[in-house]
Amino acid sequence: LFCGGEPVSIEQIDVEDFVEEALKKSGGALRREWGAMSLYQRGDLPFRIKDQMPGSYSGLGTALGWKDIWTNTEQWEGATPVRAPVAAPAKFPAPPAGGLTLPGAIPEAVLADDAAALRHLGYSAEEIAHAMKAQLPAGGESAARAHFQTWLAEKADSDGGRAKMAASWDLPVSETADKDGHDALQWANLSQPDGWCNISHYLAVGCISAREMFSRASEHKNFTGVAHRLMWREFHRLNAIHWHRRIAWLQGPGRVERPWTTDPVIVAAWKQGKTGVPYIDACMRELHETGWLAYKGRKTAGFFLVFDLGVDWRVGAFHYEDELLDYDFAMNYGNWVTVAKVDKPRNWGEGEVNPEEKHDEMRWKLSAEKTNDPTGAYIRKWVPELRSVEDRFIHTPWEMKEEDMATCGCTIGKDYPASIVGALDLNISNPSSDAHPFAAEREEAKGEAIA
Repeated sequence: LFCGGEPVSIEQIDVEDFVEEALKKSGGALRREWGAMSLYQRGDLPFRIKDQMPGSYSGLGTALGWKDIWTNTEQWEGATPVRAPVAAPAKFPAPPAGGLTLPGAIPEAVLADDAAALRHLGYSAEEIAHAMKAQLPAGGESAARAHFQTWLAEKADSDGGRAKMAASWDLPVSETADKDGHDALQWANLSQPDGWCNISHYLAVGCISAREMFSRASEHKNFTGVAHRLMWREFHRLNAIHWHRRIAWLQGPGRVERPWTTDPVIVAAWKQGKTGVPYIDACMRELHETGWLAYKGRKTAGFFLVFDLGVDWRVGAFHYEDELLDYDFAMNYGNWVTVAKVDKPRNWGEGEVNPEEKHDEMRWKLSAEKTNDPTGAYIRKWVPELRSVEDRFIHTPWEMKEEDMATCGCTIGKDYPASIVGALDLNISNPSSDAHPFAAEREEAKGEAIA
């Protein structure tokens, strides 16, 4: 039996192992192929994944021959090649006479009816009703290729409606714009709710391969951005193979010990988008309603869960696994251990994570949202309770007085939850500046420490 193996997933590996054992008992064998989910072929890698895996994204780029994977697509001579996609077969062999009956197969009539299929899989009537109301993208290989073709035509050679960020301090923005101001890495668009390529849901289930995207984008102006995103995906995939079960441990690959909570009241507030912190609530509600959340929203909501609420990061990983249409084991767990700061052992002399510093960092992230979306358009879309709140309070409703709440018809603690973490100071002295909003007070604190 041939199997397109998926070595990044703990559950998938377990299934493959069970199948292999069952086949052995009956005189058969399982042959696992590397498959098309990865960008690089395993046999082409210049290192062993299990014991020679580079410890960072930059290190991976260097090992594979990229001159500077953060800024361009130039490679050294002899760099590890990304193989070209293989053409699809012209025709397939005819199915067995009389059809193929497999134990446990779902009947065709059930598969043809989405609601019936969900019912067959054990979902409740409420869950089915919610799913049937959702506006989902068309599925399948043809839809994936059409989506990417549209993206190539509209955004692969332009800024694609590039967002003008007033603040970018919470994004990994690098100096990648050319002399005309064009940024092939498109960092600004990562701050937007709709993301950039928006094709991860197709990649996650194999409707389109990373190699096909790499190949088709290679002649376009924004190829650097595509290559960069695919390389991050590859880093997380290889890391998941390298760490295997440790990537899902509470302590993470870094074996970091820290107190955690799983308080069901706190967890429910976060999952349901009822924390009383508008941007976080908007993110969690969009995730539940659409199965999608852009890069910035995922990481900010995750950071809030871990460092402001102190919740076991795996609770967040499990929830994203349940909700995301583009759920991918390696990307999900790889990003969560990174956000939770349990992805690697601390360096010698490096102190424990300071909750107060992380709380400040959360304020930076929310202040960036306040600066980039001063009218709260994103919040108003997903948190209807706040739609009539004045712009000056949309990000900080805890600042409203009684008369303000009466004017907008939204009483905090009644119509919209009070902040689960109390009032947060998101005031920015110079909103047009791209400096950290709390840079001045941090410098002042530094001065006091020195004095």
